[in-house]
Amino acid sequence: MGGQINPLRSAGLGSRATDRFYEELRQGAKGGKPICWILGALILSPMISSMGIPWVFGDALAAHLSARHLQRRPAEVADDLGYLIETCSYTRIHMGCSLLSEEDKAKGPLDWQVPKPDFVVITDGCCSEWIEWGDDVRKRFNVPIFTLHVPFLWDGGDGREEVEYVVGQLKELNTFMEDFTHYKQDWDKLRDIIAIGRQAQDARVEAQQLCRNIPAPASIFDWATALGAVFNSWGKPESVEIYKAMKQEMEQRVARKEGAVIGEKYRLAWDGMIIWPQFGPLSKKLASLGANVVTSAYMWGFFPTLMDPQDPLRGIARNFVDVWPNQNLDWQINHVSQLCQEYAVDGLICHAHYTCRALCGQQLELMDAVSRKLNIPAIFIEADVGDESFYSEAQVDTRLQALLEMIDARRQRRA
Repeated sequence: MGGQINPLRSAGLGSRATDRFYEELRQGAKGGKPICWILGALILSPMISSMGIPWVFGDALAAHLSARHLQRRPAEVADDLGYLIETCSYTRIHMGCSLLSEEDKAKGPLDWQVPKPDFVVITDGCCSEWIEWGDDVRKRFNVPIFTLHVPFLWDGGDGREEVEYVVGQLKELNTFMEDFTHYKQDWDKLRDIIAIGRQAQDARVEAQQLCRNIPAPASIFDWATALGAVFNSWGKPESVEIYKAMKQEMEQRVARKEGAVIGEKYRLAWDGMIIWPQFGPLSKKLASLGANVVTSAYMWGFFPTLMDPQDPLRGIARNFVDVWPNQNLDWQINHVSQLCQEYAVDGLICHAHYTCRALCGQQLELMDAVSRKLNIPAIFIEADVGDESFYSEAQVDTRLQALLEMIDARRQRRA
């Protein structure tokens, strides 16, 4: 007998926060403020917000459009302009949206009304696409760019040298922004933003840990719904309110033994990014099978957990260096294995994001290593975060069925 999806009501606060963010962005552009595009890591946003500069995070915009099924026309525009289908779909969707005709924008949703950049800030940590994406923006819009290099932690060391290297670049970035925009950095405001962000972080981590309960009171689809509180509201009081509300609702569910999937039978982990265009249907499909995805390195790993209001630049640098995609394969295997153990996972789903080299290159090795290490079954789903043409319903159904059958067989052997 299957289960039924039971989404967190409070997670919807993240979606509403996203709508407010883009409206404030549009109003900032109308008011003549300089607009920054961030390509790479969102961890830079506190430095930009504390100067009073509105910003657009390219990845988040593309994910937002894809989740709301508004990405098709921007992707068509990018295709017509010669962007290869193998190019990161976030790049194609973001650039296509920014290059829509005025006629398209007039007839389309407000979500397509994205201000063009006055300058661009790029980080290259773990992904070479961001550099090429930024260079394309520079050429198309004739704007200056600042590129921040984040060294990869090949040897799994403590990263102290790499952190100091990044701190030096952050100081140069601050000088660049002040010189170009004539806005001055407000260091007190930056500390306040980071302090509020730390409060949100604490509430989010405490809420996520409640998913260790059986049944789990939330799924990664709830966390994805609330992702706006990370991407767009980090450092704002509303981000604290959103995660405290989620935590409270989850605590009430734990007390009632109520899960995010009514009839939870299988507890799964997810490796890779969300398949945004299939977000709703996939969550319902899994729930109908009694499967709840209770943890994810992606959902757990992109929140800036090491920020320090007393030492803002060093905290930002530490988050750049320590973020999980910047770690070597052995570290990632251990990290995913630890999550699977902590959340009592029965099986692992790896989403191979077709147009993302950075997160998919090592996935088969990771999947095999975690499966062998923990003796749990794992499957590989090939799809994409934004391009629906890479998604196969039949493939997903067949592989999910195989995963759950392997879990059942494993349970029977243990009985």
